[in-house]
Amino acid sequence: MPIIYNAEKRFFRLDTATSSYLFRINAAGFLVHRHYGARLPHADLSHLENKAVFWSHIPEEFEKMNSDVFTLDTALLENPAFGGGDYRSTACAIMDQSGMQLTVLRYQSHAITKGKPKLEEVS
Repeated sequence: MPIIYNAEKRFFRLDTATSSYLFRINAAGFLVHRHYGARLPHADLSHLENKAVFWSHIPEEFEKMNSDVFTLDTALLENPAFGGGDYRSTACAIMDQSGMQLTVLRYQSHAITKGKPKLEEVS
């Protein structure tokens, strides 16, 4: 199953014989789900973009990064985290030493390698 990355559109695609899994990195650095299900043709899939039809509450920190089609409370995030405007169930919540639980997960980098890396032996 090859992993395809379109650097221009910041889009990842993984295909099996019968299924496709697609997600992208948006302008604010969040991984946004686009499709998982029946295999899709390799064509322009911009119609899969989730167009927000209303605004939800957006914390001030994110206002400048958001476009008219993105809000944390309505986006289909691959890794929803605690606080920061996404009020749905979370995949991850981290508490710091002061008891603060705001968790914001953003894309930094990736590497696509051939095969899988060897795991270190655990003693």
